[in-house]
Amino acid sequence: MLTITDIMREVKTCFPASRYEGEVRVRDGKLSPELLVQPGDWVAISGSSQLDGVHHLDAQGRLFGAADEVFRGRLTLLRPPEDFIRLCVDILAWEEEHPADGLKAERFGGYERESALSRGGLPMDWRQVFAARLAWFRRMFPEEELTW
Repeated sequence: MLTITDIMREVKTCFPASRYEGEVRVRDGKLSPELLVQPGDWVAISGSSQLDGVHHLDAQGRLFGAADEVFRGRLTLLRPPEDFIRLCVDILAWEEEHPADGLKAERFGGYERESALSRGGLPMDWRQVFAARLAWFRRMFPEEELTW
């Protein structure tokens, strides 16, 4: 399943704002140290046995579905622009409607479906469909924060 983490890796940036390294606690979905993050923030977690990746804190500042845990790791506060978040929402919606099934065309009864094809004759994936919009955010070299 495609995630925002995957899209950030594709454009080689996670829009880092600040970073904390050390002991991290997760209790009832809340991250500690709490001074680093606020409700609605995006955060990249590294070093956790369960939570490595990019997360969006809800209106109460909680991580959805996070189990209690204490680990030594890194929290990176992210500041992705709204345009990038909208692009991610569009990509995730497109990906859900167009599963990567390798299908070029299918016909039966009165039903027909054709997938857009790339130059190689394979169905286009989200990278090709959204290439022009992704280019605005693409970095030449990966940032070190992309280790999660």
